Amino acid sequence: MGLIFGLSHQSSLHVSDVQVYDFVLKKTAHVMVYATLTLLLWRAIHFTTEVFFVRSSLWAGLVAWLYAMSDEFHQRFIPGRYASVRDVLIDLAGICLALAVLWGFKYLGDRRMKTDNR
Repeated sequence: MGLIFGLSHQSSLHVSDVQVYDFVLKKTAHVMVYATLTLLLWRAIHFTTEVFFVRSSLWAGLVAWLYAMSDEFHQRFIPGRYASVRDVLIDLAGICLALAVLWGFKYLGDRRMKTDNR
């Protein structure tokens, strides 16, 4: 979260001189950063509390989503930056990607346990 805040606090982040590449790289970074944040939040919640898998994954997604919204709000006050609903939706795509990966591993693990117990 500190890394996200630090990057958001910069007045501009220029990645490439080609506008399309700049856009794609920045939005890919949004997805990957928020997917990573969601996985780290899930790990922290799941392994430090008595919360079950479903609840810990939903809490991780919710906290990451709230942070994405607060990050966009924070950018409103940085010269050269602006808040964007589109960026929150892109962040949400990263959050959903992380949750899909978590649920996929959970599903595969449950299937494997069922086949091993036969």
